[in-house]
Amino acid sequence: MAANDHRQQPSTTSQTPGMSVLSALDAEVTVNKTMKILTKACNASMPKKVLQTGRPPVYWWNENIARLRRICNQLRRRAQRTRRQENWSTIHTEFAEARKKLRHEINKSKADCWQKIIDEINVDTWGRGYKIVTGKLQAQNRSSLMDEEVMESIVNGLFPTHPPRDIDYRSVRRTDTPLFTVDELKKAIGALKNKKAPGPDGIPSEVLKIATEACPQLLLRMYNACLGAGVFSKRWKAARLVLLDKGKGDPSLPSSWRPLCMLDTAGKGYEKLLLLRLLPAIEQAGDLSPRQYGFRKGRSTVHALTDVVTAVRRSQEGSRYNRNLALLVTLDVKNAFNSARWSDMLKALSIDFRVPPYLLNVMDSYLKNRTLTYETAQGVRTKDITSRAAQGSVLGPQLWNASYDGVLRLEMPEDCFLVGYADDVAAVVLARTMDSAQAKLEQIMTRVTEWMEEHSLALATSKTEVVIFTRKPIPTIIPMRIGNTEITTKPAARYLGVMLDTKITFGEHLKRTADRAAQKSAALCHLMRNINGPRPCKRRLMMTVVESILLYGAEVWADALSVAYL
Repeated sequence: MAANDHRQQPSTTSQTPGMSVLSALDAEVTVNKTMKILTKACNASMPKKVLQTGRPPVYWWNENIARLRRICNQLRRRAQRTRRQENWSTIHTEFAEARKKLRHEINKSKADCWQKIIDEINVDTWGRGYKIVTGKLQAQNRSSLMDEEVMESIVNGLFPTHPPRDIDYRSVRRTDTPLFTVDELKKAIGALKNKKAPGPDGIPSEVLKIATEACPQLLLRMYNACLGAGVFSKRWKAARLVLLDKGKGDPSLPSSWRPLCMLDTAGKGYEKLLLLRLLPAIEQAGDLSPRQYGFRKGRSTVHALTDVVTAVRRSQEGSRYNRNLALLVTLDVKNAFNSARWSDMLKALSIDFRVPPYLLNVMDSYLKNRTLTYETAQGVRTKDITSRAAQGSVLGPQLWNASYDGVLRLEMPEDCFLVGYADDVAAVVLARTMDSAQAKLEQIMTRVTEWMEEHSLALATSKTEVVIFTRKPIPTIIPMRIGNTEITTKPAARYLGVMLDTKITFGEHLKRTADRAAQKSAALCHLMRNINGPRPCKRRLMMTVVESILLYGAEVWADALSVAYL
């Protein structure tokens, strides 16, 4: 897009007829009309998916098995009635033969179904077969059977209530709001993922993509109405809660569940459009801390690991008399995303990153009057949400990064720094002696704890792990005080998927990774029959799963392969 071509620039509310007089009510009317059109199109072109009630049928059931089962049951009842008659032996033999045929047909049907699943690999490599052998298909969610009181306790624990914010960040609506363009619309809607569960309205992302290609002005008019009025539609603020079982802990405790918020896809499309404006605004204001590696394009866990490992290795350079020792302290924030305050997000956007007023207006509307619906044994319930960076939303991760940026910019003692990946924070401490390291660590923990308390966040001190990295002949398993808690250092700690040991040899990581890859390979072998199995190209593709496990973080630990550990 040429910078000097005014025809390619986004139009403004003052340039578009009718847009300058839009109010929040006008925007809601436009949204409702547009969504009604999309819903009507969906109802006319595709059936609604109906959830099955009662016991689901087994995958191997068919009409022939049903017929043989009826015959088997008839002969069984007949054999029971004639147990003391002379012809009982003949009737019982017929029943045994019918039961044998039924079992044979069931086994044959199971084998045929499994063969079909294997054949599907040639079409959908990551489909049912892969999910079955890797354990990604789970049983029915336990949350659907929960009593109302238990479910309410879990929801209140996961989504704490904060007092209403006392500052209104909405400014006087400007008339020069740059409206979205068709190119922006296609880029945003095209970025939505297919085959994802829709929100309460049931409209999938594929429908929005078709509408964008067929009649982009339909969606563009709706989104620009919201942007011009500086609002986020009320209907897009309603989320449906889905709880994912972590597979550990008491199911009545909030910590045993991972919450997902299912949002309307049209609202996600609006979030994608806003994200195209928000990210450049943040970058123009100085961008996020360079040591925040989560939810950022071009950054990954490997970059965060490299930052930590590079600092530790530098501390071990030089003679034994000049070497420093290093501490890695992994900090865990309790229920971080769901405890983030909206006022902190808006304050960061307004003061720290100075986003344009028209964007701040929409963000202010986005972060208010949100609701959450969840199912209980007694029916559907609704909760008003007053905080959180929604897991499942588009803007949530970026708003979290903006509000969390302050902790990574705290002043640290000399040769110390914090590394962040989303809500994971690690403190790296370099010092000549353990006494000096302990003193620096106390300063870091004091500053981090104070910042967390100011922002209504809390550290889970019991989950904090400390590792001492040194080549000096000193003890590395010692008690250390973290705040008011005494923690024993560990010989190795898992940080962002890689085990870091005291000597940075990565021996423990390589052993664990090899075991995990062997288990995954054994599971995939169930799909790799020599006869009637998937094509060679699909076999190679599936085995890349094992390669990805083995090679994760190789940029960091590749040098360790030159040392034998077994």
